Amino acid sequence: MKLGTFQKQPGERESFTITYEDALLAGDNVATAVLKSISPVGTLIVDQVTVIDPRVRFWAEFGDTGVNYKITFTVTTEDGRRFEDEVTIKVKEL
Repeated sequence: MKLGTFQKQPGERESFTITYEDALLAGDNVATAVLKSISPVGTLIVDQVTVIDPRVRFWAEFGDTGVNYKITFTVTTEDGRRFEDEVTIKVKEL
């Protein structure tokens, strides 16, 4: 599922947050979040993927101007549900 679109400049290092509050069942919590892929392969770096239940925070750095990157995460909950979700980061000079 596509969870959102973010924007950054190529020289910036920014944190972004996605929330699972509406997707979680009562009593369930986000247990793990793993970066699965970045497409297209290029200069965008995504790291420090951190669970701050019910949110997932990650950092993005660099990227080529004019490129839209699709970042895919695999998120698992304590109840065993697994989500495969995407966000888009648009890199452009403002």
